[in-house]
Amino acid sequence: MNGSVLNELKRFEKDAEQCMKCGFCTYVCPVYQVEKIEASVARGKNELVKALLRGELQPSRILADRLYKCTACMACTESCPAKAPIPRIVVAARADMVRALGVRFPYGFVYRNLLTNRKLLGNLLRLGGILQSVFMPGSNGTVRHLPGFMSALTRGKHLPSVPRRFLRGMVDEINKPLRASRSLMRVGYFAGCMHEFILPHVAKRTIDLLNRNGVEVVVPRTQSCCGAAAFLGAGDFESAMEVADMNVAAFSDVDYIVTDCATCACALREYPRFLAHDSEKGESYRRFADRVVHVTQFLIDVLDLPAAAFRPAAKVRKKKITWHDPCHL
Repeated sequence: MNGSVLNELKRFEKDAEQCMKCGFCTYVCPVYQVEKIEASVARGKNELVKALLRGELQPSRILADRLYKCTACMACTESCPAKAPIPRIVVAARADMVRALGVRFPYGFVYRNLLTNRKLLGNLLRLGGILQSVFMPGSNGTVRHLPGFMSALTRGKHLPSVPRRFLRGMVDEINKPLRASRSLMRVGYFAGCMHEFILPHVAKRTIDLLNRNGVEVVVPRTQSCCGAAAFLGAGDFESAMEVADMNVAAFSDVDYIVTDCATCACALREYPRFLAHDSEKGESYRRFADRVVHVTQFLIDVLDLPAAAFRPAAKVRKKKITWHDPCHL
């Protein structure tokens, strides 16, 4: 094999040797729990990667498909005695698969045309919302009015409703703090695709919460997708670098970059690790990533709010809630 094909993977060659093949990852890997085959678990994928590095395997669609069967949840690393970063190794391997084989249609088209064009993405989602209003009820998102064989394709899955207004139509670009003579600090709010297009009411409440606590919130109109699907999911680093450059420029003049999406926070912090291929860009990405913070961490660690600030309103105090602790944080 031409070694130049494995540019990304070679950066993690030493990390791949950390795996002791103990099997602890078999207990926590969600893919392995379903497939129950060695190539599904972190240990097995690491062996495939090492064989690729030794030249015993060549890039192929079969190998790429196996490498794509990793959610990058980091559960294997958490349970690993050696803390082998197998998900990051897999991401690098995916990038080398893309370099050798390209990105399959339609994913390549989506990554290279929609991620950097928020207007086009929004218009397509609006169209989807119109179709959704015809085929899906607003109450629970289950598919209706489809022939039986087509309804079976959904397998009981629910889809969130596409709102009539996206975040950009609900908030200003600069949102001043309430009842404050001056801002404690100026932060940029990174919405991501889900909170900009599907859950804008959640984003609006996050911005309001920050405003109530004396924080000026900037919502740059030039921000893009975080790129997680492109580079962490597909290994399409080229497309991800386009959105990364857009985001670095959009958030250049804020103290912190706050997001309430754990996946976005993870992806934004990984720009220097995976996308910085020269020293100048690396420094730019590092300065950007160092300012990224999830809103829960920002409220507690940066603003240092007292416990009283988190008391729920009277109308919800008797309700039960479920707290999801994201693996990406």
